[in-house]
Amino acid sequence: MVLHQPEQERLIAGETLRGIEREVRDLVLSLRALTALLRSEPAAEHEDPVLVRILDAELNQLAVLVGEVCTALRVEDHGTHSRSLDLSRALHQAARRVNVRALVKLGAPVPVSGDPEIVSQIIQSALAIAVRLADGRVTAEAEERMGGGVVLVKVPRDADQVTTRKRDARMVLVRRFMSAQGGRFTIERQGNEIHMKLWFPKPASKLRRVGSA
Repeated sequence: MVLHQPEQERLIAGETLRGIEREVRDLVLSLRALTALLRSEPAAEHEDPVLVRILDAELNQLAVLVGEVCTALRVEDHGTHSRSLDLSRALHQAARRVNVRALVKLGAPVPVSGDPEIVSQIIQSALAIAVRLADGRVTAEAEERMGGGVVLVKVPRDADQVTTRKRDARMVLVRRFMSAQGGRFTIERQGNEIHMKLWFPKPASKLRRVGSA
């Protein structure tokens, strides 16, 4: 059976939304179980901090998922509004917003072009996926590269841990967000690490028109 392009896009979008729905459902079930445990008989002292950290991590993931859905709707309905921004600052703000246990390396300003809210959501999503893969042991940095700027997220995990149906669905959304920003999202293996690269174009040069008086 041959599918036309619009029909193929609808099928892909439907599968993506179903994948996100499954992940939201799993997160909700996990949060309910943890909440019930915390409300039951008091746990041992050494278990309380662990449960709280797990609950906090699950809530962060849920917040990122909600942001992804809202961003998808915004891109679909209203498009994007690009302007010049500092990718290094956007990375630090995104890491704080999702409260990820990532080692974000400080660096010089990295000017790129993009919609600030969507760029922030893209970085939050990439960090959230990476934290899921590596239990929080990730590093991230922003640098100028290839006529633009790159956020490089390094995950110390085997490649066979990267792909699941749920993560694939989220990565499809990240790729769509990146495409809307004129950027690229790639994943590759470098030794014992997985490198997630988010490339954004540099700001357009402002040319002055010189005319005769």
